[in-house]
Amino acid sequence: MIGSEQNPTPSENQVMLRESAERARRLFEQDPELAARRFSAQSQLRFERAASSIELFAAACELYAERTALAYRTLDSRDFARLTYAELWAQTVRLASGWQREKLVREGDFVAIVGFGGPDFLIAEMASIYSGASAVPLQTNMASAALQAILEETATRCVVCDGDQLPAITALLPRCPQLRSVVAFSSSADDRLGARLARARQDAASSAVSFSSMAELMAVGSGPPLPPSSNARAADALRTLVYTSGSTGSPKGAMFPERVYAQKWSAARARAYPFLPDFELPLPVAFIFAPLGHQMGSEQLAASLMRGALTYLAVNGDVSRLFEDFRAARPTFIGLVPRVANQIYEDFTAEVARRSGF
Repeated sequence: MIGSEQNPTPSENQVMLRESAERARRLFEQDPELAARRFSAQSQLRFERAASSIELFAAACELYAERTALAYRTLDSRDFARLTYAELWAQTVRLASGWQREKLVREGDFVAIVGFGGPDFLIAEMASIYSGASAVPLQTNMASAALQAILEETATRCVVCDGDQLPAITALLPRCPQLRSVVAFSSSADDRLGARLARARQDAASSAVSFSSMAELMAVGSGPPLPPSSNARAADALRTLVYTSGSTGSPKGAMFPERVYAQKWSAARARAYPFLPDFELPLPVAFIFAPLGHQMGSEQLAASLMRGALTYLAVNGDVSRLFEDFRAARPTFIGLVPRVANQIYEDFTAEVARRSGF
């Protein structure tokens, strides 16, 4: 008998996943770096005491404080910059404290995050939750009309964005009077950020909108941290509002309240392969080449952090150095969208053809 309901024949994907799991287990036995990042019973107990998404995130940053959490590099850098779990939490709290001290983000506000990836995307999202606000992750280079519609619909008061998105945001200010502040990513920025911010301030001189970098707001938020908003632990509070791209019509938003949003930070997600909850596979070193505004990238990052992994983040969608990054990072898991998988396959077949002389 080939298969039955009691003993079904495993699919090709299941066989491949099981082979991947076995290979990962062998790697754990041979590589001290990987072995040191095993998910532990201590982690499980600490996470079970956390009652909300922000507490789960804080627990991971406390448990794995001295480990490197995130690594990233910009196109003008040859080396990866690194951020420990302790630094990740500290920067989240400093940004939230800076927002509150400058009265830029209030409980119940919407904070739009326009960028591809990098640590600042995550920090802005978690600082929004710490402040009791709702994050609105958005893709880069959206059509102006679609971006305006979202900012108007949510009455967004603060936009956090890549430096190269500043001109597009500034151009919308006359049509988005509710917007009060624009904050540029700092960690993945290049030497042009200062000039871009100066130009944005000049172009928006007639408005009441403030422009700053995340680093500037973190400096304001240094010192004794402000406590998290009570809304940060409320079960029905809206955590994120995730919009479609708008490629087939007006963008539509899906609401993620705390009780749903917290699931991606749960201990169960920390033990299992993202999107395959019954298949356990450790992700001690991950490389995420996917927009963090996309659910796939966001879920993969949360799962990696909850298990104390080292996660390499792409800060933009440029594939020119992708293989170079893979060789440097040596990831045990790579998260990417189908378009990039197709690009990898095309590059591989082209290289095979070049080497074989066909």
